[in-house]
Amino acid sequence: MYNEVVTQGKEKSVPDALRVEKAVLEGWLSVVDLTAGEKKLAQSLAARSSGLSRPDCETLACAKERRLTLLMEDRRGRTTARAYTIPYITIQVFPLYCLIYGKLSAEQCDALLVNIGQAMHTDLAVLEALRAAAREIEQARGKE
Repeated sequence: MYNEVVTQGKEKSVPDALRVEKAVLEGWLSVVDLTAGEKKLAQSLAARSSGLSRPDCETLACAKERRLTLLMEDRRGRTTARAYTIPYITIQVFPLYCLIYGKLSAEQCDALLVNIGQAMHTDLAVLEALRAAAREIEQARGKE
């Protein structure tokens, strides 16, 4: 998927291509090679799941075989993930996931929730519910 996101994205002047490239260079994201089993599963997913791109199928296969949680926004991809019992989260929930696993502070989580909410035009009620969940997680930690 690196080629599709970074290489082709830079050719088309997509701003996120540079962000993804930077995240890879800084070690926030990793580029992996698919195993033979993952390639075979990706081909099977492509044959059974109309509308999914090759990179989407490869990403789903990689997550399934390596037992990883997938960050997925595409509705068809999430539907396929559920059908194949591949755990996933959406970008709007990602900061909470990072807070729970100690990768972000409460302040960083809140800032990301707000920034993502603005970028994705999230309904204010949904954004406030996510922010409240983050506060509750921190309050529960304080009681431990």
